[in-house]
Amino acid sequence: MFLLEFFHTHFYNIKYIDVSDTEKLKEIFFSNKPYLVYCKNDKQENIHSVINSNISNFPSILNIAIINCKSKLPSNQNVYERFKLSERTQAFIICYGRKPKPITLDLLNSKKKFITFVRDALVFSVPFFSKFPQFQTKCLNKNKKCVLFISRNHMTNRSNKYNYINDIFVNNKYFDINPMIIDHKKFLLKLNDEIFTSYNKNRDIHVFCLFNHTEGQTSEYYGYFYKENFDDFKKLSSFVSGCIKADNKSSEVIKLSSVPQIKYRTSKKKNNKR
Repeated sequence: MFLLEFFHTHFYNIKYIDVSDTEKLKEIFFSNKPYLVYCKNDKQENIHSVINSNISNFPSILNIAIINCKSKLPSNQNVYERFKLSERTQAFIICYGRKPKPITLDLLNSKKKFITFVRDALVFSVPFFSKFPQFQTKCLNKNKKCVLFISRNHMTNRSNKYNYINDIFVNNKYFDINPMIIDHKKFLLKLNDEIFTSYNKNRDIHVFCLFNHTEGQTSEYYGYFYKENFDDFKKLSSFVSGCIKADNKSSEVIKLSSVPQIKYRTSKKKNNKR
């Protein structure tokens, strides 16, 4: 067992996680990075052969963590309880802020099904804003950070602009930030006036970095707009990278004096002439 753990750790970068390691737990469960979590609930238990034999077939973005899912976490729940998973779950995929996707024994017993499941689970897609709690969860909660693409033109997940935005995150592996597309014709992002010093009205798509900085019980909000050419992939990638690294002391950020909001745009009804 020790030799296998040594082999995994040093040659395949598989992480064996102690449930008392809060920083590692935060990375696995809350950083948005793609993880395959394997539940090894007994020291004498062998890891399923499909994991060992297919490590080289996994996408390069996938991290693997081995954990005892029945051990109590600092929250006094175990992994199964925390994520509402069946205790028969042998492994699961967690990524991009989504709920865990359980991997059944049937999947583990079929190499072809298992690899297909893993690849499908790792497909990344920038979400469209549709529900108000989505904005709170992804952008406004404690220490959350997001990149908002505010589009004046209707966009679908088949649009060239959508694929371009998606590629920014996939090609650069920017998975530790929450992107979101907002339809400017349907929704209004309400920000206080000082932020608009870096706002250019003559753009089809505005890109905005927004994050919550929390110290103690106090939450503060910061943000700034992308000022360069939207079609410059390198510069837009650099902006997203900068947003990921930004904090309340970064020179480009502006402190917001009120909590950002998204609201429905009020429709102007024309009076019918009789």
